[in-house]
Amino acid sequence: MTKKIDHGEEHDTSPSSTTNLDDDASYLSHNANLGKLICIPMALRAAIELNVFQLISKFGLDAKVSASQLVSKMPNASNNPNAAIGDHFKVNQNNGGAGGPDAVVTERVYGLTRASYCLVPREEDGVSLVPLLVLQSDKVIVDSFFKLKEMVMEKDVVPFHAAHDVGGGIGTSVSKIVAKYRSISGINFDLPHVISVAPQYPGVEHVEGDMFEELPKAQNMLLKVSKLRKLDTS
Repeated sequence: MTKKIDHGEEHDTSPSSTTNLDDDASYLSHNANLGKLICIPMALRAAIELNVFQLISKFGLDAKVSASQLVSKMPNASNNPNAAIGDHFKVNQNNGGAGGPDAVVTERVYGLTRASYCLVPREEDGVSLVPLLVLQSDKVIVDSFFKLKEMVMEKDVVPFHAAHDVGGGIGTSVSKIVAKYRSISGINFDLPHVISVAPQYPGVEHVEGDMFEELPKAQNMLLKVSKLRKLDTS
């Protein structure tokens, strides 16, 4: 229960005093959706992995596409994926991902919205928000959120004391980590010609080397996935 003091008077602002929950039949059912919030990033990730947004764009940026049309463009589609695709769209649609339905047709259709355009790689450079969203919904990232309570309750506990940024360029990323958490020391590991122009940061040691020949012994490493993808496509 919370109290608000206004001009010397206390007012109870707890839900029981401001709202008669018995008279609001939708109160619990409406707020029960809070437990479903995790469905949004997971459904979005599934749509990205199914290449849904790119498939829609191939029909045209302003096209309206049915689930059956999308499934016809998917390799190795299951026997009856239309309903499942529709369920994914319902989640994404309610959160600005894919728009629909179109009132002039009997079958539900979908199109790109202003928000979902950023999930279609640009033709000129291939840039999109897809890598960021996939990273943010990765199992390793999601699992870390189960430790939020421990982070609050155990204030002085540090999971590691050194961070190594492999292929860290001039050390910008690891320097920000060290600046935020003073108890952590940082090592920035990259090729000699990169390290030679790297500025000095408090708490960061620059180390020359080639990650394909030898990696430094480390408690924790930060390895940029984009570097491996770039090498894989070169």
